[in-house]
Amino acid sequence: MAIIARGQIVREGSPTELIAQLDGSIWVKTVERSAVDAYRAQHQVISSHLFAGQCVLHVLAEQNPGNGFSAQEPDLEDVYFATLLQQNDQIEEAA
Repeated sequence: MAIIARGQIVREGSPTELIAQLDGSIWVKTVERSAVDAYRAQHQVISSHLFAGQCVLHVLAEQNPGNGFSAQEPDLEDVYFATLLQQNDQIEEAA
């Protein structure tokens, strides 16, 4: 499996290997829509989706960010969005 960003392969490996690399670093919390921007400012939010009128946030962090977050088993969606976030961070640092 490979992840391509901006026309280049930025990560490759078996799905199992890529998921294992994120083990212990994905955290999830359900918040009101009005609070999403504040969480984005404080945490590395890699994805969010609506469920029953609230936003479920997936955060990338080496340690529990606290404040009600709970550990989440990573999946391929987390691998993809974490990779894109890391790529964007590298581009911003280079600029």
